[in-house]
Amino acid sequence: MRKKEHTMAKSDRTTSPDWVLILLLAAGYLIPQLGLQWLHKISWLALAFPVVGALCLYLALKRDPQPMYKRLIPWGFVLAAGVLVGMLFFA
Repeated sequence: MRKKEHTMAKSDRTTSPDWVLILLLAAGYLIPQLGLQWLHKISWLALAFPVVGALCLYLALKRDPQPMYKRLIPWGFVLAAGVLVGMLFFA
């Protein structure tokens, strides 16, 4: 009688999500908007929020994301820059 070898399916690293990357992208999109929301509560300190959001997007870019995530990063930079300009000139 031969013993059956149990083979486990290997997880494919190309399809499994990189949770740190996803968190950095989410933070990069949400943190600048929080700065806009809290501008009147914490005054000029809120100007740091879009910069921190852009830093999160930069760190996400450094992780060499898949193309589907890489397409989101430039729009996050546009969002962070737009929020910063809006906070400086219109709020």
